[in-house]
Parts: sequence; structure tokens; C-alpha cells
Amino acid sequence: TRLQGDWSSDVCSSDLCPAWSFSVSDGSLSCTNCSLGEYAAVKSSSCGACGPGYYSTGPISSVGECLICPAGSYCVGAVAAKLNGVDLISSCPLGTYSTRLQLSSAGQCPACEPNFFCPSPTTRSACPTGTTSNASSVSQLQCQCIKGYSCSYSKVINAVINLLIDRKSTRLNSSHLVISY
Repeated sequence: TRLQGDWSSDVCSSDLCPAWSFSVSDGSLSCTNCSLGEYAAVKSSSCGACGPGYYSTGPISSVGECLICPAGSYCVGAVAAKLNGVDLISSCPLGTYSTRLQLSSAGQCPACEPNFFCPSPTTRSACPTGTTSNASSVSQLQCQCIKGYSCSYSKVINAVINLLIDRKSTRLNSSHLVISY
């Protein structure tokens, strides 16, 4: 039996299948690869799975190689991902914010708090003084002026402005144009 080559055409035994694959029984005609989020050590007869809150991005040979789900994301685990046809790692929904690691469901991603806006699951900014927002706000434009305050907002945009002066066309390039409303 060879250690390299087309495993499907070689006679394998569980001790000759490479890591991240297994043979159902000695003398089997093929080694079976594990899926992403699963692992199998040399001499394995089945795949194990990274649990909820963990994931993998490539072949691994032990549960110790599963990666902790990063902040702003959740990882359902390999078994749930395979059963439900979902990704191993997903971003928390828009309007949520979390710096916690190892989340395992979208329900664990807390909503952005009132008086803040969260343009991404790992970014939280306070509304400007004199304004407030509802929970799950994603933009500063959702911060509303509190009664009794005078609020003005500005937004910086890039623009090209064409002007007609004395029948000649003039083109102004501006790196920043401030529009107040």
C-alpha cells in the first residue's frame, strides 16, 4: 500500500490513511476525507467535529486544532453546519455588537445598545451629544435630535462639480464637500 497517490484506487487500512481522512475498515478500497470543521487523526475510523463556538479553515487532525470563533461572529459547529446547510463561521447580524469570542448562534450576538450605532458587528460608536437612537441602530443617521436640543449633521463626500462661467465650462475637483442638513 502506498502513502501517496490516488487513495480511491489503493487498498487502505485505517493506519495508512492520512490525517483528516479515515478508512471505514481495514482492507477498504478508499480513504474518506472529513469535511471542513471535522478532524481525523491517523488510524481513525471516523471523523470528529469542531463543536459550537469553534471552526476550522482547512484539514485538521485533532480537536485541539479547532479555532475559537472570533469577535463579531458566531460558529454553529460542524455537525449543525452540515445538518442545516449553513456556514461554519458567520458574521453577527447587522445592528448587533460583540467583542466576545466563541459565540455559537446569532441569538448570542447582542443588539447595539440605545444611544449608540453599530455599523459592523465589531464597531460601536456613541451618538453625538444631544441625540439618541433606538437599539440595533447601524448608522449615525439613525441618531435623532432630542427634544429641546438643536442638532445639525454633516456628511463628507467626494464630488466633481462642473460650473458654467462666461460660456466656458470649468471643472472643479474637490477632495471634500461638506453638506449640512
